[in-house]
Amino acid sequence: MKTENQWSEYADTFASFDEYNHFMEDLFDLLGDIEGREILDLGCSNGLMCRLLASKGGHLTGIDISEHAIKTARTMSSDQWSDICYDVADANDLSMFQAATFNAVIAVNVLCSFGPDRISMRSIMKEIHRILVPGGALVAVLPHPAFEHRQKCVTRNRIFPEDYSYFKGGTPNTLKLKIGDTEGEFRNIHWTLEDYSQFFRDLFQIGDLREPEPDQKFDSLHPEMFGNGPKYPIYLLIRCVKS
Repeated sequence: MKTENQWSEYADTFASFDEYNHFMEDLFDLLGDIEGREILDLGCSNGLMCRLLASKGGHLTGIDISEHAIKTARTMSSDQWSDICYDVADANDLSMFQAATFNAVIAVNVLCSFGPDRISMRSIMKEIHRILVPGGALVAVLPHPAFEHRQKCVTRNRIFPEDYSYFKGGTPNTLKLKIGDTEGEFRNIHWTLEDYSQFFRDLFQIGDLREPEPDQKFDSLHPEMFGNGPKYPIYLLIRCVKS
């Protein structure tokens, strides 16, 4: 599946916060006061996060590699959130933005889609660093690397190659996600916690980590996810500051 097609289909089918609800409080906390701040949503899809943050007083710009996703975002934001700026762009090239443009950048489940080479990841980090103001923050939401391989149920299933090892950063995998009557298939790249730490700390100061516990809404979407076993975090949130 081509990346552009993948995110075009996502923009059409997944338009609910229920999958993300349990980490939203942590996301807001890591962002801090967003009133009047310039925020970039990297990989904004249909603009769901942009609209939520704009409702909290942020000045939002959303970019996505999928032209269809951006058209969908503009349509869905045309009334109440007409001041959100959307553009088609690749995270590897943010030259459309001047240096020190944004107070914050959010990357929700997109950094896991780049790669699988480390050169690409470092290039993206450099671009994010360039467009942030001094003291600006990157808040990344990632599939929790330590628990990806445990996600195996009807509604949320990750498929890894036979030679998968947690310690093998850059390993491609496929997430098959079903929410209600809609289904999606997404290509992800597995990076270890050590990998992500290296990507970030080259240019940023890592400020805070969060491992939110899945809530009842997530459990209702994926009732077989944990079975009778203990819960584990699905997502990892990391705040990095441009020093």
